Amino acid sequence: MHGDYSRYSMWKWLDCYWGEEAHFSREDDFGLVGQVTSPSNRFIDSVNLLVKTEDWSRQTHDYRVRRFLGGAPNAIWIVEGDPTVYYSKQAALTSHSFEGRDQHAFDMALRRQEFDQKWGFQGWLGHKYERGATEFRLWSPLARCVQLLLFKKGSKNPKVIKMSRGNSVNKDRHEMNTQGVWSATVKKHLDGVAYQFRVYHEESFYQDTRDPYRIALSLDNKKVWWSILNDLSHEDMKRLPNKKRVGVSQMLAHPLSVRCTSVISQFQRRLVLRNPIEEPI
Repeated sequence: MHGDYSRYSMWKWLDCYWGEEAHFSREDDFGLVGQVTSPSNRFIDSVNLLVKTEDWSRQTHDYRVRRFLGGAPNAIWIVEGDPTVYYSKQAALTSHSFEGRDQHAFDMALRRQEFDQKWGFQGWLGHKYERGATEFRLWSPLARCVQLLLFKKGSKNPKVIKMSRGNSVNKDRHEMNTQGVWSATVKKHLDGVAYQFRVYHEESFYQDTRDPYRIALSLDNKKVWWSILNDLSHEDMKRLPNKKRVGVSQMLAHPLSVRCTSVISQFQRRLVLRNPIEEPI
């Protein structure tokens, strides 16, 4: 054990409700691991928690944790002394409060210019219809896997299509630099079909996100309807000029800020605590 972790537990609460205690179940290479579940008959988009000792003589910051769309439990990482909630283990390893800090674990967090040069892409993104087929593209360089979800009207069960990662590396001509771009081609008519992207950041942790490059959405604000986009993508429809270019970091952060409005029966969280003060064994 890294220190006396048996004295630690979690305290969880929802806005406007009294909290309750939750316990850690095991330890991994990062620290303590615990799961927080809050049964509810409505959608819960966030939960509050902290880590404390049994007698409340010591406690961490209050952490507000967002719930992402998708059926898998959401994973977070927190570090004692750091008020940030990390949704990626790689990002958590860059925390200045983490004794095993790895400044190279998450390139974008510390070296934005180098990250832009390596992963930047200047080609089209979103969807493009041509000769009876539709190609979908998503820029997500840190993803482990990306899937395209196609929904027929009125259906909640999507057809899942695996997207392929580009393999072209060209730091001088970013329109050809596809190493951070995921794509899939569908050779069929998609009128009346909506779509989403499912992005895996860890092996068992994913987020369902709408197309960040499109505006026309379904009523639940989660999916993009192809029938609307098909009308907008005709050759006689010109794209309005975009006076403000979106930076690389803004586009990358977008999938992490998506919120859904569907009803769920359970809210699950995975919490990891690492004590940066104690010496490892």
